[in-house]
Amino acid sequence: MNSSNAMGNAKNKQIIDNADDNFRAFFTGISEWLAPNNIISDKARLIALATDASFYTKIPKLVIKVPSIRAMCRILALANRLSIALTFRAAGTSLSGQAITDSVLVMLTPDWQQFEVIDNGEAISLAPGIIGAKANRILASYGRKIGPDPASINACKVGGIAANNASGMCCGVKNNSYHTLRHIHILLPDGSEVNTADAKSVAAFEQSHSGLLASLAALRNTLLKNSALTEKVRYQYRLKNTMGYGLNALLDYENPLDIFTHLMIGSEGTLGFIANITYNTVPLPRARETGLYLFEDFKAACAVIPALKACDVDAVELMDARALRAVAPLLDEIVASKGNHNTNNSHAVALLIDVGAPSQAELDDTLKTV
Repeated sequence: MNSSNAMGNAKNKQIIDNADDNFRAFFTGISEWLAPNNIISDKARLIALATDASFYTKIPKLVIKVPSIRAMCRILALANRLSIALTFRAAGTSLSGQAITDSVLVMLTPDWQQFEVIDNGEAISLAPGIIGAKANRILASYGRKIGPDPASINACKVGGIAANNASGMCCGVKNNSYHTLRHIHILLPDGSEVNTADAKSVAAFEQSHSGLLASLAALRNTLLKNSALTEKVRYQYRLKNTMGYGLNALLDYENPLDIFTHLMIGSEGTLGFIANITYNTVPLPRARETGLYLFEDFKAACAVIPALKACDVDAVELMDARALRAVAPLLDEIVASKGNHNTNNSHAVALLIDVGAPSQAELDDTLKTV
C-alpha cells in the first residue's frame, strides 16, 4: 500500500469512527462501488466546498461526485433508506445558499455533458452539467437560445438553472424554465425515475407512483375549491416569483404528472434530481440596441413604463442616484457631449433599456417609439 492510500484510509476510518450509525452505513455503502477519487472527505477540501457564491458557510460531512444516472439512483435510494440529507450542487453560483450543507454535498463529474438539438433548434435536450452559455452557443447557428438568461449564465449549469428557476433580466415570467419546459428526466428520492420523453417510462411511473400522483390531484382540487386562495396564487405568479415551490402548477395543469414535473422547476433539489431537461427554445434577436436614459426623479422614470411595455422591450434596469454616482466620471462625459449637465441632481435616476428584434428594420421601428 502506498502512502497516499494509507492516508486516505486513515481519514476514512476517522470519518466512520466519528459518525452516527446511519452515516457510517451510508459511507460504507457508497465506498463499495463509488470510485475513491469521487469521495471527498479530507478537511481541507470540505472547507473549500463549504461556501457557494452566497455569504453563507456550512461545512459538509462528506462530498461525493456522481458520474452517471445509475450511480445517482443508487445514492438517492441509499440516502433515503438511511435518512441522510443530500444537497445538490451544480456550479455553485447561488447567491442564497442553496448549494451548501452540513450533511452530504452531491456534485457531478464532467460526464454530464450530453445534448441533442431537436426540431431544427426548436428544442434542445440538455444534461444538467452543461453550462447555460454553452447551450446558447450550440443553438446560435439555428437562430435560437434557451429562455432562461440568468446573469451568471457563463458559469451556471443547466441543472442549477432549472432547479432554482433562475430567470435573469429578459425572460421574465414568459420564457423561464417553467414555461419553456418540454420534457424532463427526474430521479426521485426512493431511487426511481421518470422520463417524460419516454411513454413507457411515464406509464410505469404512473403505475408505481399512483399514490403520489393521486395526492397531487387531490391537492389541486382542494386549491380550486378555495376561491380566495386560488386568486392569491394566480396573482402571486403573474409577477416574477422564484421563491419556493411553483404552486401555480396546481392551477396551470390538470394532469398530476404535469403538475409534478413543473413543481420540480424551482424546487432546489428537495423533490428529486433533474437528470435531463428538454427546453422549447426561443428566437435569438438578430438586432439589438442598449440605451441609457436620464430622468429628473423616480416619478418621471416610472411614467414611461407603459410606453416601454407597449414597445415590448427586452429588459429595463433602474439606476438610482447612488448607482449613477458610481459611474459619474464616465456619465459626465456622455451627458456633456449631449449638451445636458444635470447629472448632479441628487434625485436623478436612469433607465438602462435593452431592445431586441428579429431584424434591423424592425428594431429601427421600435426605437422610434422608445
